[in-house]
Amino acid sequence: MVTTPVLEIMKLSLQVCSAWIASGIARDLNDVRRIQQLLVTKLSKVGQGKDSSLQLYNEAATTMEKLAVLKAWAEVMLHVHFT
Repeated sequence: MVTTPVLEIMKLSLQVCSAWIASGIARDLNDVRRIQQLLVTKLSKVGQGKDSSLQLYNEAATTMEKLAVLKAWAEVMLHVHFT
């Protein structure tokens, strides 16, 4: 499947956010909160089907976007529960 640059950027940004939170290298709690809020906002929009960017993609790309959001959260949760 061919993905759009916008979708690839979104996927990579979610991976970076989750890896950064899970790494524990953050020293400022406000930074962690901002990144967590970005992930929370994205997850809630995807869960409600209200994300405007989802309307730009075909069904396969929309599914990939949803999976990227869920994967990012899974990485954070695995780190929280197993470290």
